[in-house]
This record gives sequence, C-alpha cells and structure tokens, in this order.
Amino acid sequence: DPNGINYTGDNTLDANGVQLYKGYVGYMPTFEGDLKDYNATLGVKDENNGWKHDLSFTVGGNQQLYTVNNTVNRTLGNISPSLSPTSFKPGGFSFNHSVGNIDISKSVTDNFFVSFGSEARTETYRIIAGDTASYSGEGSNSFPGIRAENATTNSRFNLGGYLNASWDITENFLLEGTIRGEKYSDFGNAFVWKASSRYKIAGDKIVLRGSASTGFRAPTLHQIYAQSTQASFAGGTIVLSGLFNNNSKQAFALGIPKLKAENSVNYTVGVGLNPINNLSITLDYYDITISDRIVYSSSISSSDPNSTLGKFLAAGILARVMFFLNGLKTKTQGWVF
Repeated sequence: DPNGINYTGDNTLDANGVQLYKGYVGYMPTFEGDLKDYNATLGVKDENNGWKHDLSFTVGGNQQLYTVNNTVNRTLGNISPSLSPTSFKPGGFSFNHSVGNIDISKSVTDNFFVSFGSEARTETYRIIAGDTASYSGEGSNSFPGIRAENATTNSRFNLGGYLNASWDITENFLLEGTIRGEKYSDFGNAFVWKASSRYKIAGDKIVLRGSASTGFRAPTLHQIYAQSTQASFAGGTIVLSGLFNNNSKQAFALGIPKLKAENSVNYTVGVGLNPINNLSITLDYYDITISDRIVYSSSISSSDPNSTLGKFLAAGILARVMFFLNGLKTKTQGWVF
C-alpha cells in the first residue's frame, strides 16, 4: 500500500517458500505514539517610583498521534484473505494555549504592601480523527480509532484579575487578604478569596498563624469535549465502551448535566517555635473540602434495545457508555509537623 498499510492478503513468498508478509506476525497488538511538545516564555521586569512591573507572555502546546500495529478490524472481513489492514492510525489529540500576565506591586508604606494583576488565556483542544479502517464497525481491535464525527476543534478564552494587600498592624501582628475574579467564555464566572494572619509572641520565639480561603478549578477542555471508544475483553469477547462528552446529543437525551467548576474551602492553623537559634519546630493543621469534583461515571448499559440508551449503544456497536460528572464531595484533614 502506498501509505505503508500492510494487508493480510499479501502472500509474497521468498526463495524457500516462506511467506514474506512483513506487516503481520500474528495477533500481538502494539500501541505506539508520536508526541510533539513545545513551550516558550518571554517576559520583562521593571521598577518605577517603587512600583514593580512584571509582564510575561507564554505559548505552549502538544500533539499526540497514535499508531496500532499487529491487529485487525474484524468487521472488514475474514483474516485471510482480508480487506483489513494490520496497521492503523487511530488519530490523536492536540492542545495549545497562549497566556499573558501582568503583575504590579509596591510597598506603599513601611507596613503596607499592595499588589494586583491580570491574566488572559486562550486554549484550543483538538480531537484528530483516525483513518477510516481504524474506526469502521468495531474498529481496530485493542484500540479503535477516533470516528470522524467525534473529531472536533474547541476553544475558549478567560480573563482574570486579582488584588492583594498585606498590613503589618503592629510589629508582631500581620493581616493579609487577596481576592480574585475570573470570567470564562464557556462556563461562566468565578470569584475566590483568601485571608491570613500571623502573630508573634516573645519576638519570633513563638509564631501563631492561620488562613482561610476558597478556590475553584474549571473543567478542562479535555473533560468537556473528549469523546472516544475503548476496547476490552469481557466474557471471552471484545467489548467496546464509549465515552460521550457532556455537550453531546447523547448526554442531553439521557439527562446528563454539563460540567461545572470544582470548588473548595480551605482552612489552616499552625504554630512555629524557635526556642534556640539552631532549632525550629512547626505544627500545622489543614482542612480542605472540595465540592463537585469531576470524575468518570461508572459504565452503564441497557438490556432494552428500544430505550434511549439502548439505541445509542446499538448505533455505535457499544456495550457500555461513560461520562464525566461532578460526582464527588471530598474532605481532607491532617497535621504537618
């Protein structure tokens, strides 16, 4: 084949009558990848009348393409003779982003410090289709290719800003606070804050400290738009499972909600001891609660071919289907000594 795809129907023999089929040595699938990755940052710092300026611009991305060898697509014909290749290009994924930052800060007085800044980001996530043979019917056994209808390019833009202030009320007592807002083009707005304090006793022999904050993590483009098919063995046969994204018609028909951001609430309290010059002891307690954590759903199936799910499974020759969900709330607590 001019594209380097070898077919099981190649019966070329050598001088000893041994088959010279170079592409297929039996069912022993290999999974190979071709990764390209790049990143570059350009920045500049300056100071004017006590105001410090830090500007930077970053571009980066990667692309992962896959190859599957020594396997077949059973739905393209019998193994010998066969219309099935034994080497497939099942597609892949790429992601790139551009990020601009500006940070400005100044010690306004001897005991008051302020800083603020902004970040703008663009992201693009691309799902790359495989060759037709890799996804037709069951697709290439061991790793079916990405179907043409699942190949998409999705982008988003977000803009954020923050303000931070730190105030030494006395030589021993410090208060600090930060607020941050962010606007995403695809899932909405976010607002988080942090407040912290520190108090010294007996100089710096005993230091009491604590903080409280909120946080968020936006669902990634990969989690929002990823859609694929995976193969596994079950009951002595190959079973296909599909991952449908939460913006798909299948998710809408089944009542699967779109993803939301993960949110967190965090608390810490601690004490630091410096009894002598060469000895420091710290003890800190932390408490982190994360809501709407994004996880895979369990694999779901249907024995009713006339149900909505049953029709989707039959259309894709699937046995099971999964989604990403805001499915967990976790709480983590502990001590650090």
